[in-house]
Amino acid sequence: MEYIHLQKNTTLPKSLGNKPYKCVVVIDEQVSEKRQTEISRWLVDTGCLYMMAWGINCSSWDDSVD
Repeated sequence: MEYIHLQKNTTLPKSLGNKPYKCVVVIDEQVSEKRQTEISRWLVDTGCLYMMAWGINCSSWDDSVD
């Protein structure tokens, strides 16, 4: 298991360990639509097969990654 804490201006890692992988996204503060799109695309591009979101506007994260 790997834990990654992304903050507002954190550079996204180029890749993650094992592919495909499962991810739990915990949103504890507002995230701009642009940043949400950037993170969602990064999840898919790095091999995220299953994603579950919890927290502020979590359903928009489900839609964004889909």
